[in-house]
Amino acid sequence: MFLEPKKILFWQRAFLCIVSLFFVFSLSMPVMADDKSDSNYGLETTAGVVFGEDLPEADLATAAGKIIQVALSLVGVIFLVLTVYGGIVWMKARDLGDKEIEKARAIIKNAVVGLIITIAAYAITAFVVSSLQTQLITAGN
Repeated sequence: MFLEPKKILFWQRAFLCIVSLFFVFSLSMPVMADDKSDSNYGLETTAGVVFGEDLPEADLATAAGKIIQVALSLVGVIFLVLTVYGGIVWMKARDLGDKEIEKARAIIKNAVVGLIITIAAYAITAFVVSSLQTQLITAGN
């Protein structure tokens, strides 16, 4: 009645492949290869920015916002990688004992704590900046 471990592993992998292919093909967006609405495909805009023509005006706040956005994205990616790594260590630890399980828990816990600290720092910074802007605006009027 019961399947051998090799057959179970085969069917698990086959199921995973089928589900993966389903998501790849069902969630893909159609390509509009014959769209002629923009004949230069944005090349003139790109060339204008590269060669110094039509440079967008950016103030310090916009630049700082973009830097913070990139930093938070990087922190999110690091959190995801650490969480996946901790999960893999935890799954492999079933044969190695409690020491590896504690290591995996520590990795995941530290990743979550780091994410919480980063989000709290962003929230505090956003609050302080908005308060300062409100004070400057009201003081200017």
